[in-house]
Amino acid sequence: MRTRGMHAVLGVLLLCPLPLARGVDAQAMSEPRRPPAAARPESAWTGFDAERFRLRRSEDGYRLESADGGGLAVPADWLAPPEAVAADEYAYVSSLAWEEEVTAFPIGRGRLALHLSSYAIQQEGSAQAASGRDLVLILDPREGTLHRGLDLGDAKGRVRFGGCFFAFFHRLAVGDVDCDRLLDLAVTEERIDCVAEEEGGIERPVHRVGPLRWHVQDGDAWALRPELDGRLPCAGLQDVPLLGIELGPVELILRSYSQRPPLLPPPSAGP
Repeated sequence: MRTRGMHAVLGVLLLCPLPLARGVDAQAMSEPRRPPAAARPESAWTGFDAERFRLRRSEDGYRLESADGGGLAVPADWLAPPEAVAADEYAYVSSLAWEEEVTAFPIGRGRLALHLSSYAIQQEGSAQAASGRDLVLILDPREGTLHRGLDLGDAKGRVRFGGCFFAFFHRLAVGDVDCDRLLDLAVTEERIDCVAEEEGGIERPVHRVGPLRWHVQDGDAWALRPELDGRLPCAGLQDVPLLGIELGPVELILRSYSQRPPLLPPPSAGP
């Protein structure tokens, strides 16, 4: 089998927009937007709070505002890294369209994790591209300090090329994997690549799900611990809610394929 590296293909395609194909509805592949938090039922786990904080943008930059009237500035390069700003100039869509909604949850020692997410969908064009980022901050309310806990960078996206979709999504979950009563973050990468069984053959989608990869709380950040890959936590594992969308790009595409021929199995490991 011949597999195209998804991220390499995405990088090329996002720099080379395709014209709108006749009969293509750019909205046909739009992730459903989530209603405002107040209109949604509360999460089964009360540790997630989508009401307390909001991310605001002004001429002076970004600011986290609390329902109690407080607020903290967020360094601009955390939310708009120079390399991402430069890439956006040539991309189908910006990866820097940050949602105002913020998910907060306690992580131990009186501190809070604040999950920030961005996502934008191409409004016209046959590529039907989308792109977004994820960032988790650590807030110490007692000291009034904010730290860059875990930056997932380009965490989700999709693009259509040659009639086949490439997509990736990093699913974020929380749990205590090292039993120290401090909450750690688990990231699972899910992706769809396009594969031809033989050179020059028709490409078909392949769905892959990676292992649970743990980032353990270490000071003012979470550090990747590869030796813990796939391990179940000491306490229950909870998915961090999506922000702004109800489905990730991979799940959306899988649903669109539900009435089509089965996806190819992932190719076996080899040179």
